Amino acid sequence: MMRLWKRSSRFEIAIPRGYKLRPVEAVMAWLAAAKISTGPVFRAVALGGKVSAEALTSDSAARIVKVYARRVGLDPLPLLVGLAAGDPHPQPVRDLD
Repeated sequence: MMRLWKRSSRFEIAIPRGYKLRPVEAVMAWLAAAKISTGPVFRAVALGGKVSAEALTSDSAARIVKVYARRVGLDPLPLLVGLAAGDPHPQPVRDLD
């Protein structure tokens, strides 16, 4: 289990490890590849592969969710509810086994 927190509140998001999709492994691989140890998890990546230090805007995050949800045949609206609630940029806390 991995827990993420939002800098704007004490709200925590628990992400189960999973057996098929393995979301925790995916997030940990992203953090390692992007060399992220603090700050926003979700950041822009330039065409050359350079990762921004700035968080994605909520508009950017929503646009990305819409595109990829539609590509896999999902309705993006239910996935966007959390983005409308405020800051969509959870911060890494720690990996809980």
